Amino acid sequence: MLEDRLRSQDDPLRRDQVVRLDVELAVRVGRGQDLRVFEQTVRVGLLLHPRPKMDVLLAWRAGRALFRLDLPARPVYVNAWTVAAVAEIKYFVSPRLELRLAPGIPIGYWNEIWGAVGGIEAGMAWRF
Repeated sequence: MLEDRLRSQDDPLRRDQVVRLDVELAVRVGRGQDLRVFEQTVRVGLLLHPRPKMDVLLAWRAGRALFRLDLPARPVYVNAWTVAAVAEIKYFVSPRLELRLAPGIPIGYWNEIWGAVGGIEAGMAWRF
């Protein structure tokens, strides 16, 4: 019953398709004790639909990142290219609200040398 409603013709997310192309433009902001991060990225990947209220995304994300390190002497700014392999689970709370979890994302940064980090990302998205 719920699955039939989610697969209806007027579903704005087109969850009746098993595999879809996913493209996203995003701005991300992060903060630690002595670090601030601002990223502008584009993401391209495949969106799989294994369950009525869940999607799984397998994608690549690339763009620019700006870091601010608050060191004791003075702040240091670093501008770098970024690339990441993304595996993300999306759970639909309602047709417009989704919760997102990416259990482990390896992220590379390039600014004359390579740097790499990994981490967990969690968030939500609201569709207007």
